[in-house]
This record gives sequence, structure tokens and C-alpha cells, in this order.
Amino acid sequence: MPIIINGASRRAGGWWAKHLTNKETNERVELVDIRGLAAETVRDAFREMQALAIGTKCANYFYQANINPRADEHLTPEQWAEAVDTLEQNLGYSGQPRFVVEHEKGGRTHQHVVWSRIDIEQQRALPDSLTAPIHEQTSRELEIAFGLEPGKSILVPDRDFARPERGPEKWERFRGDRHGIDPEDIATELTELWQASDNGQSFKTAIEERGYVLAAGDRRDFVVLDEAGDVHSLARRLDGVRAKDVRERMDDIDRAELPTVDEAKALIDERNHATSYYDRDAADAVWQAQVTDAAIAADSRDARRAAFLDELAQARPATAIEERINELVASVPNGEEFLRVLGADGLTLARASRDDLDYLRTELSTSFAESDKPLSPSALAITEGELVAVNRFGGIHRLNLHKIDSDLCEALVTDGGGTLDSIETVRGDALDVRASQAEHWQEVQDDIAASREERAREIDDTSDMASPPSDDGAPDVTRGFGKLLDMFAKPVEHFINFLDGMVAPSKQRPVVTAPREQEAPSLPTEIPSPDLVMSDSARQRAVARALSEIDSAARQEQELQSPDREQERERDHERWVGSS
Repeated sequence: MPIIINGASRRAGGWWAKHLTNKETNERVELVDIRGLAAETVRDAFREMQALAIGTKCANYFYQANINPRADEHLTPEQWAEAVDTLEQNLGYSGQPRFVVEHEKGGRTHQHVVWSRIDIEQQRALPDSLTAPIHEQTSRELEIAFGLEPGKSILVPDRDFARPERGPEKWERFRGDRHGIDPEDIATELTELWQASDNGQSFKTAIEERGYVLAAGDRRDFVVLDEAGDVHSLARRLDGVRAKDVRERMDDIDRAELPTVDEAKALIDERNHATSYYDRDAADAVWQAQVTDAAIAADSRDARRAAFLDELAQARPATAIEERINELVASVPNGEEFLRVLGADGLTLARASRDDLDYLRTELSTSFAESDKPLSPSALAITEGELVAVNRFGGIHRLNLHKIDSDLCEALVTDGGGTLDSIETVRGDALDVRASQAEHWQEVQDDIAASREERAREIDDTSDMASPPSDDGAPDVTRGFGKLLDMFAKPVEHFINFLDGMVAPSKQRPVVTAPREQEAPSLPTEIPSPDLVMSDSARQRAVARALSEIDSAARQEQELQSPDREQERERDHERWVGSS
């Protein structure tokens, strides 16, 4: 058997995607090549090809062909690529988007090639007619190029052999696979019954005993319907029998007395219904009952789980933040004071929007990867419309509506002129302020460090006058300098830590209410953003105070190292020794 190539333009991309990727009927399925398409799978490739044809009137938007060598002839990957390219060029599809799927079944390998027929620049479909001679021509070219056993072309006028019998069409084979009826088996059986009969009536009786129904065709004289109700042309299912021979043999059959195709299908349906009755209405009722029962069970489980979680929420003691909110609700005179004090505590209430749910998932993964203080996984349990508290560091705290009066809180916020914002906005503002704080305090510490180094150099320059001479008579420059730094480094460090706590709250930040699509207990508040940025004048005062501490420590060290102080210590030591 030579290389066999066949194909045609098609339109059912979904069906072909399933057929080409079917691993049940093929031992191996592999997508070996894809070109000119953004898709990475067979199904997406068909969808993309269909999208390319939207601007045209083309129905059969792709061309599918398969290349089948003999089972004992195996092509190399390079030969397969050459075979595909040769067929593509002969069909006139050069450069068109395409993909190639390779199947292996029963030790035989063949490839399916699918091209888009749409010329994107011209917005028209490429021709798909008269391709059978092109398939035969390509087969002969490949056999010569690869040194394979040559085949014979049947579509040439000077062939020296009879044209082989037509086999079932591809769609008939697919239909037979679906119903489990091989059209070639039908042809064999009908041919045997034809040869055993001597007229039309005896043939009709014989095939009806085998379960077939003889009917009058719409376009043909006689057709046969199999047990599944599929229609077969009688002449095409009789091997070696021409349509003229069929008409002569069936001359004793009156076509007007035969059922039509639709009547024959109804007869077969009734027969199948009687042999294996299927009550569609009863089965549908059973299915609906099962679905209803499953839905009731699911609702019951969800209700029990919700009730259990609600009981846990009621039993859980109030957190420090919830207690603080209750304290403010009971003590503040108006909404403006409520927002001011809540902001001074570094808290803002926010309402979770739909976009916040995606934001929290992203922030959780990012914080775990980049921060030593990641976002709490409980943030993933936040639902749309839920009220949460956000602190000045960007931390998110869920609020138990059993522990706070949400209606009163919302009334106070409204009374104070405040509104609720989304979690992403409130948390983003807090993180921005914290980053600004860190930047400015780093500047303060850099200024103090620079001043400390400058003052240390000045002390080093004057150490010759402040230090007593060494044993060789030269002034001791380094004596006591390390001790001096130790004395004033600690006070300065404490002073810097003290400055870190001097944070004045700023004016409240206006917020925007996030839209709510469902009613839920609401607890809106505002968190004023604390102004953590020190002004230039305040920073200069802090630096001046630190320098004053340095000067004081330096003077104490100089006094301890003076000659008079040294002599006084020696006298004190002698008096202590004499008294003992």
C-alpha cells in the first residue's frame, strides 16, 4: 500500500479537536508543530482559526488532511516535516497558520495537518476544490523522494487497472464508530444477501430478517437503514454491483409502497423503544428529585456550618480593638470626636469591596515572600461588604459584629462627615505614610551621625591640651577617647529612641465610600493618618539637643583627665590607705 493522503475543508472545530486528541482510540497522540497561531492546544487553535474567519463569509474555515504511510514504512522527523511542507505547497496554503498532530495506532504512524483557509490580508478564503488529484500527486512525489514503494494513481485517464470499489466516506466511518456499527461489515452482509437472492422481493425479505429496513431514497432509488437508524445507499453497500444492476434486480419492488426515510426511522425508533423501553419523563423526574435532594442537603450543610461559625463568633471574647471601639461609642459626644479619637489611636475602619478580595490574595502571597511580618491568612476569609479595622502599620483586623454596635458606629461616622473606603485604599495610605516616616527618620539619624563624627574630630584635635603627657613626655592623644565615645553614645541613642515616639496626629483624611451590592451589618469608621514626618525646624532642634549631650559628655571626660583631678584622686587614695 502506498502513502495515502486525503482531506477536505471542514467547519466542526469542536468535534475535530476531540477527535484529534482522543487517546482512547490512539496509542499515542502528540502535537508536534504549531505555526502562526498564539494557541498552545488543539482546541484553542481551532477557536483561533474560527476567530480569523469572523470577518468573512467562509463556513469551512479550515482544511484538514492526513498523511498515512504503510505500517512497515517509518518516516524520520525530517521526512515528516518535508511531507507536510510539500503537501502545503501543492495545496496553495504556504505560510498559512497551521498545526500538526501525530497519531500512532497498531504500530502505524500517521499525521493530521490542519491549515486555516483564511487569507488575513485579503480577508477571503483560499480555494478548497479539486484537491483529490493534488493528494495523489503529493503521494507520488513523497514516494520518490523517500525511496518508498510507489503506488498507482487512480485519477488519471491512462491507468492500466480497474478503479477500486468506493469505500465508506469518512463521515460514515465516524457515524459507525459512534453507534458501534462498521459500514464495511454492513457492506459485506448486504452483498452476501444480494448474491443469495434472485429478485427484489426475496432480497427485501432477507434484509428485514437481519434487522434492516428497505426504504425509498430522497435522491436515490433505494436506501437501507441499519438498526441505529443510519441511512446507507444500497448501491454503495453492494460490492461489485452497479446502480443499473440494482434497478434491474429491484424491478419487482414498487417504490411507492416503500416507507420514506423519515417513516423508516420512526419505525426503527418504535422497534428499539419496544425492545428496550426508556421512559424519558420518568427518568427526568428521578433526576430532578436527585438534584433537589442534593441541593437541600448542600443548603442544610451550609446552614449548619454558618450557625456553628456564628456560635463561635458569639463565644469569642472581644479583642482590644473591639473594646476600644465600644469605649469610644459610649463616651464620645459626636461623630467628629469619634473619628478624631479613633484616628489618634491609629485606626481606620474600611469596608471590603469586590476588588479587595483579589487584592488581599495578592498581598498575602507578596507579604509572605518579601516581608518578615506577612499579612495574616485570616484576611482570605474576609467577604465582600465586611467591615475591618486597619491600623497605622497597614495591619488588617476583622471585627466581630457580635461585639460592636455596627449601626451606631455607622451613624457616628456619618455624623462626623466621614465615609468608608476600601481596604486597598486605606491600607495603601497607611503603608505610604509609614514609608515616608522611615525615610525622614533616616535623614535625622544620618544628620546626627554626621555631627557626631565632626565633633569627634574636633575633640581629637584638642586632645593634646586636655590629656596629660605620656611617659616619654609627649602628649597622649588617644587617652580616654574611647571612653569618651562610650559615655555619650548611650545617652544619644536613648534620645533618638525618645524622638521616635514624638508623633503628632494629623488632620483626618477624607475617604470614599465603597459601593455595596448586598445589605450587611456595617461598621464604618475613619482612621486619621498620623503625620509621621518631622519638620525641618524640629529636626534641627533635635540635632542641636543631641550635640549638647555630646558636648556635656566631652566636658566631663576632660575634667576627669585634668592634672588637678588626677592629683586629687591620688591624695584621696593615700588618705584611704592611711586610714585603713
